[in-house]
Amino acid sequence: MRNLKQAGYNYMSTRGTLLKRGHYKTFKVFFYKGNSYAIFGTGDKSVKDLDVQVYDKDWNVVAEDYANSGPIYAVQVSPEQTGVFYVRTSMYDGKGYFFQTIGWK
Repeated sequence: MRNLKQAGYNYMSTRGTLLKRGHYKTFKVFFYKGNSYAIFGTGDKSVKDLDVQVYDKDWNVVAEDYANSGPIYAVQVSPEQTGVFYVRTSMYDGKGYFFQTIGWK
């Protein structure tokens, strides 16, 4: 959360759960047009690779991080419309807990 504040973002939420390899968790969020959202995810020591996709209400991809960056991901979203979005975290490799933090400015 400190990195969000340093980047000028306000804290919105932190969520997490246990995932196995090949599984995913999707969180429903509400974003506002005109705001910028930063989404950060990290896994515990048994997590090898996490990926994230952000979808609009019609399930079109608006942001994603598939980089082989290990147990960490980060994406930025500036929605063109206010409404419901979905943030899906996928466990590409490993098994363990992940945590996702969202900030806005």
